[in-house]
Amino acid sequence: MGIIGVLLEAKKKGLTTELRPHLDALRNEAGFYLSERLYLHALALAGEIVA
Repeated sequence: MGIIGVLLEAKKKGLTTELRPHLDALRNEAGFYLSERLYLHALALAGEIVA
């Protein structure tokens, strides 16, 4: 499982309420490469956008 899977699991377990701020921090602060397609897919899986 990768970092996105860990974040999705954390949201599922109620350890975080939103995925987007964590993904944004990975991209903007940590320099983590995340394609737009994967970014949007992760947000869709988290129920934060409608795909």
